[in-house]
Amino acid sequence: MQRITGVCSGCSWFTLGVVVMTAEELLERYASEERDFAGVDLLGANLAEAQLTEVCLNQADLTDTNLVDVCLIDARN
Repeated sequence: MQRITGVCSGCSWFTLGVVVMTAEELLERYASEERDFAGVDLLGANLAEAQLTEVCLNQADLTDTNLVDVCLIDARN
């Protein structure tokens, strides 16, 4: 699948209409009390040891994402 990316207002990047997010951006938004990351593309992100209690990653692309020792207590879909 070819990945086409570009700048869009309101998000960092998009891929064929899917929001591409870095680990740093997700963790920053999570720290600001955002919990719904449904459908985001976290391809290759390093979330090792992140505390993501009550996060929603429904249909998120976690391909090659490092999830070693991530806390997903009460995560929802």
